[in-house]
Amino acid sequence: MKIAISGKGGSGKSTVTVLLARALSGMGFEVTVFDADESNMGLARMLGVSDPETVMDLYGGKQGFKRVLNAGEPINPDVSLVESKAEGIRFVRVGKIERGGEGCACLMGILAKEVLSKLKTGDREVVLVDTEAGIEHLGRGVDQSVDAILFVVDPTFDSLMLVEKAKRMALDLGVSRFMAILNKVDEQLTPLLHEKLEGMGVKVLGSIRRDDKVFMSSLKGDKLEAGVAMEDAVKIAKALVEGW
Repeated sequence: MKIAISGKGGSGKSTVTVLLARALSGMGFEVTVFDADESNMGLARMLGVSDPETVMDLYGGKQGFKRVLNAGEPINPDVSLVESKAEGIRFVRVGKIERGGEGCACLMGILAKEVLSKLKTGDREVVLVDTEAGIEHLGRGVDQSVDAILFVVDPTFDSLMLVEKAKRMALDLGVSRFMAILNKVDEQLTPLLHEKLEGMGVKVLGSIRRDDKVFMSSLKGDKLEAGVAMEDAVKIAKALVEGW
């Protein structure tokens, strides 16, 4: 399975990615976390990976990759050369915006799309793609080769509006498996959000409760710690596998 984790900024998609990676790894799957968010630096830290190399580094950076594109050379990098590992989970980072004035992230989107389209997975392998915030990655077609999109919905009006548009764009790409994961919710908010999403025709795979351990480890900049959120992620992982 290749699964994209999407959502608006601040919804907690990186947190959900790490939680699901741990849950699926605990179920015996070989898990790769693919960091396709060119802005947020926190995913590696949450997983326990320090200072990882990037796929873009294999080309000598953005300028080197631009030369490859202009020359029409094939794009099929050996990502194992920049792969890190933590908790038995593989980690691959596409690239990050590092300097003022270096330009847009379009080249990283192209590279992410090409790598994902060529990435093959076996029966017990899962690739979790942490996308950039918002829906630009859908517009670029980065998600075109994934098997499913999980959209993280936090309890905000903006999140509800964005999920409806994201579902339409996923269908444009031919990705029919589109589901929502509620995040940072409680018993009062969960049924309300369920009702809203079901009215939009969006299936809710599960929900993750607000968790003080997640909040504090994120605030401190530590490796992600979780209590009830991890329990919820295990249930979601099981639902995902059983419904495949």
